[in-house]
Amino acid sequence: MHRRPARLGAILLAGLTASTVSLAPATAAVAAVTGGRALAVVADQTNRATAEEKVKAAAVLGIDPDAALLGYNDQQFVFELWRKAKDGSAVKAAALRAYDDDAPDAAYEFITGGLFTAQHDDEQTEIIAAQGRALRRSVAVKVGLDPKDTALIEKDDFDFIDVIFHRATAGTRLYEAARAATADGTTQQDWTAFLTKGAAAAVDADLADQIAKADAEYAAKLRAEQMANAKRSLLQLLLLPVSEELINAPSRQFVLAVHNQAKGTEVQLASQAVLNAPDAELAKALDDFILTGGAAANTRDEQAAAAKELAGYRDRVTAIRDSVRTDVKQPNLLAAADQALADGGLVALQTFLLKGQDEARAKDKVFVKQHRGNAAGSVTDFPKRLDTVGGSTVVSAVDFTGDIRTDLVHQDTAGELKGWASSGDLSADNKLFVGTSHIVGGGWTRDNAPLIIKGDFNGDFKADIIRLTAKGELLAWPSSGDMSADNKLFRGPSHLVGGGWVMPTVDHFAKDDWTIKGVITGDFNGDGKTDIMRHTRDDKLLAWASTGDMSADNKLFAGKSHIVGTGWTDDAAEQIVTGDFNGDGKTDIIRQNGDGQLIAWASTGDLSADGKLFVRARVVGGGWTGRNVPKLITGDFNGDGKTDIMRQSENGQIDVWASTGDLSADNKLFVQSRVVGGGWTEKSIPRIITGDFNGDGKTDIVGQDTDGALRAWASTGDLSGDNKLFPTKRIVGGGWIESRYPRIL
Repeated sequence: MHRRPARLGAILLAGLTASTVSLAPATAAVAAVTGGRALAVVADQTNRATAEEKVKAAAVLGIDPDAALLGYNDQQFVFELWRKAKDGSAVKAAALRAYDDDAPDAAYEFITGGLFTAQHDDEQTEIIAAQGRALRRSVAVKVGLDPKDTALIEKDDFDFIDVIFHRATAGTRLYEAARAATADGTTQQDWTAFLTKGAAAAVDADLADQIAKADAEYAAKLRAEQMANAKRSLLQLLLLPVSEELINAPSRQFVLAVHNQAKGTEVQLASQAVLNAPDAELAKALDDFILTGGAAANTRDEQAAAAKELAGYRDRVTAIRDSVRTDVKQPNLLAAADQALADGGLVALQTFLLKGQDEARAKDKVFVKQHRGNAAGSVTDFPKRLDTVGGSTVVSAVDFTGDIRTDLVHQDTAGELKGWASSGDLSADNKLFVGTSHIVGGGWTRDNAPLIIKGDFNGDFKADIIRLTAKGELLAWPSSGDMSADNKLFRGPSHLVGGGWVMPTVDHFAKDDWTIKGVITGDFNGDGKTDIMRHTRDDKLLAWASTGDMSADNKLFAGKSHIVGTGWTDDAAEQIVTGDFNGDGKTDIIRQNGDGQLIAWASTGDLSADGKLFVRARVVGGGWTGRNVPKLITGDFNGDGKTDIMRQSENGQIDVWASTGDLSADNKLFVQSRVVGGGWTEKSIPRIITGDFNGDGKTDIVGQDTDGALRAWASTGDLSGDNKLFPTKRIVGGGWIESRYPRIL
């Protein structure tokens, strides 16, 4: 008959179903709660906690640690605390958060501080739960139900009131009040109002009606019963022992006992005031305290305690919110914190701290995975894919400003680089790049810079830029993220990050001074920074892991290079594409053989030695010859965190294969294609540009016509049928002809 929108008890005390599981075995549990990540304790974990600190932490959970437990490093020790913590508790949630945190001191900070904060939260939750049970026992006494009925008292507020409604006599004020409190659309505020005031007022009104109709003797009996019930109810409410001796004691003795035993300041003050009342007013003061005053004083005590706790919770949520306010990598955490603070209630803040922040962080991890390629520059620039002017016919555009939206930069014939920051608006024509373009570099002609390399080399979520000079030097500029005016995006000094990378132009292959065929970039080790790979003249792939340090010369790729592939001849690798095809956060690689076979290597992330990064090849496609598939294009078109593949056929048809993420065997990665466009011949669409231009986590596509018009299609993410992925076209630019702008970044 009556339905509630939510249960308060479920919000506060429900298990963290998305974050906690029973250990059977422990390795499986951690895999479950960490999204399938490897269980092994990560290398180089700190072990700062002393034995004394670990003993103190273990005591919170009633653990008497043995020598073996005390010998664990900090992360292992936190894992054991997580195992022992109560399901659904703040301690368990905080332990998981610390275990899963990449910060080196996260486990130590939990052991020495975070654990005790979480313990306090659990204590406060239990206090609130105990107060709720006490209030329900108090009301049970008032309405004539059994306060010792555990099943009744453990019900949440709505269900408890619903029991009252069904047991009350129809037509009484109690019946009507309970019905109103459980009507459709009622909330916790309505239920609390009934329990704290409404039930007592209704019972008193019903009793007053009975007394008015009774003779003097029966009326006196009813008043005596009312007073006895009021005493029982107040003792239940104040969590004080209930005895018949005290119930039957004179009212002054009863109030004195309450004064001596009650813990609340307001209850003590109110009872003292009653006991100090003049003799002429004492009887009425005692009755008023027992019937209503004691409960009202208790409410003030609870409100004062709640206000103090509320301020503490608000400060903690505010601190989390402020720490990510400018961090574009955590929009879900920021939104969840803002929502909790906007609500402002104790339940909302507690829920955020207990599990809301973890749910938001999990979403942000997916978000980062979806957008990492937007700044990583995971593209191949390969001589066979260079047109006669020197620009790539397939452009994987990147996010230079760090706002999660893909921007565009072009190079004119004079070598000037100009950038357009994306507005993210693809709702109509000419809204995506609405501002004035700004100069971001000069002197970047084909002669001075045979190759321009993009990537998030320092891991700050903004795409940086590297110039490969004619002499084979690599000069790097970190992005400031500022495209608000000329010469602000790459305003710092450049730094030398490599040498000997001599790349021929298309018409100079006959010269013998060249050393590389192309450059491949990607986050091959999965650390959030773009690494670099050289495709050597002798058909090897040589990789350098990025250190992230762009502060001086020769620091960015300071480590030793490692061979990660051999036999990558022109025939064996007509086209090369990269992407996170299995969705594990590391850049994988695919090559198109001369016979049309697509061969994929999943990255292991291991750049510690030769031959460790790409150890197992898988066939992922066939019949993809350079003749019938002139362009291979990659992107996360459906927004699931795995890189998909698109091919432009000779007849201009565009087909997409969604990645399954499965590189465990041949022909499992791309199993179903969808037609997503037509008329995209090399002649009609000489350049194809991809990127997440609207910042929704899905790769969009831009085609440059022969007249230089840029037309964009925002991805819907729908690959369930043909022609569902790119239904709407928007004009986003004009005049971008290749003779005027030979290169687009």
